[in-house]
Amino acid sequence: GSSTQAHIFRRTLEFSLKLISIEEHVKNFRPNFLVLTGLPYNRPALVDFVSALTKNRSIMLCSNIIIEETFKPENNSINDAYEWLKKRRIKSFYTEIRSNNLRSGVSSALQVKRQSI
Repeated sequence: GSSTQAHIFRRTLEFSLKLISIEEHVKNFRPNFLVLTGLPYNRPALVDFVSALTKNRSIMLCSNIIIEETFKPENNSINDAYEWLKKRRIKSFYTEIRSNNLRSGVSSALQVKRQSI
């Protein structure tokens, strides 16, 4: 990437690390949402609802739990999901979790959410 991208990455990392030391307060509280959407464009009403709650000021993480037994590879699913979110002007992260069953997949998604906040 360019030097501008490197600078943005470095500053983002620096500011993210500073957020760790900030105590929660009513003035800076922002709810964070883990949304079990599958592919976001499969559940647009759910994504729109949570997006309205976040008002693009807090974190939304759309998650797709993929059960390994039924997994059919989709090469561009992550890119497609981000493209769809971008077209709708929804600020969200997207992650795919592969698991043997729904329970362990949701447990993994909760850990991803906890680590990303």
